[in-house]
Amino acid sequence: MRALRIPCFVLLILLALALANGASMTRRCTRWLDTADAAQQYARAEQWSEADAKLAELQQELSDSAMWLHVTTSHGTADEAERLIDRARLMCELADGVQVEESLAELRVLLRQAAEKEQLTLGNIM
Repeated sequence: MRALRIPCFVLLILLALALANGASMTRRCTRWLDTADAAQQYARAEQWSEADAKLAELQQELSDSAMWLHVTTSHGTADEAERLIDRARLMCELADGVQVEESLAELRVLLRQAAEKEQLTLGNIM
């Protein structure tokens, strides 16, 4: 029975880290989605400089978390998010609201999927 103490302790620590990672990813993705929503509202109102400022803020937040994103999610997810933000910012400069909305819609889906992948669920465990 004593031989099982250390492996059980290690498993409990890993479970706690997995739960903390899932909560952190959900919190960050929620914040990023809120910023994307604000940018979309500015784009719908054709306030392009404000929309671009929100997208720049979102881009900075993602780049600040880039190392963490590359560790916890796939590299493709982080790179795709950067690409979508770059595209949305370019469309803001061109004042193309439809393309901005398309880019932000794709970004929302990507961020939601990233948050779901990090949740500790039976489906993710299997």
